[in-house]
Amino acid sequence: TYLVSVRGVRAGSASFRLGGLERTPHGAGYTIRADFETNAFASVAADLRGKVLSLLDPRNQSSRFYRNDLTRGRMEYKDRASFGDQGIDWSYHVGKRRRAGKMRGSRQGFDPLVVLYNLRDLDFQPKQRVCARVYGFRTLRRVEGLIEQEEVIQTLAGPVKTWRVQLTIHEGKRKRQLTVWVGKGDDRPVWRAELKSRKGTMVMELARHVLGQKPIYRL
Repeated sequence: TYLVSVRGVRAGSASFRLGGLERTPHGAGYTIRADFETNAFASVAADLRGKVLSLLDPRNQSSRFYRNDLTRGRMEYKDRASFGDQGIDWSYHVGKRRRAGKMRGSRQGFDPLVVLYNLRDLDFQPKQRVCARVYGFRTLRRVEGLIEQEEVIQTLAGPVKTWRVQLTIHEGKRKRQLTVWVGKGDDRPVWRAELKSRKGTMVMELARHVLGQKPIYRL
């Protein structure tokens, strides 16, 4: 569970949960669920609520399926994507309007939740570069970055040792900077994330972290 702030003001919360290995219409995989919402104060500017589901392929930790149900005020957005060997099949709904299509040759694309999960499994070394293509709202964005250095940061649990990872999100001609601090312990939680945009900096701080009861199996 993360506490979310924008421009230094508490704006809401986000929670992530890794489920067990399941058989689904999109194949076998581990489910990752995320829920987020703005608080009463931030809702005056932007009333956001979202429920996201991702299916993680246990063979290579890639994406199998992604679903995002987002509500902004009275408007509803629905984003769906199935990842296969031939590409990504997607559908996108805004209110009653619907679009659908296919991105061919995009097997290596990931959804945002799988990318966040996979950050924990990097072979961390200073100056190591990372790169991925991330799907979201009928768009495949390029994300590239650098593992910069080890850093001790202050958290709600006190000072912790982390790796600082600097990422750049390419959205056409626009670029957004995302800095992530991953713990150096065996469980490697993402302790903090900062996303910079023209509207200000959004900060996510880890408030609660519970280890699972069962190991993750890779087929």
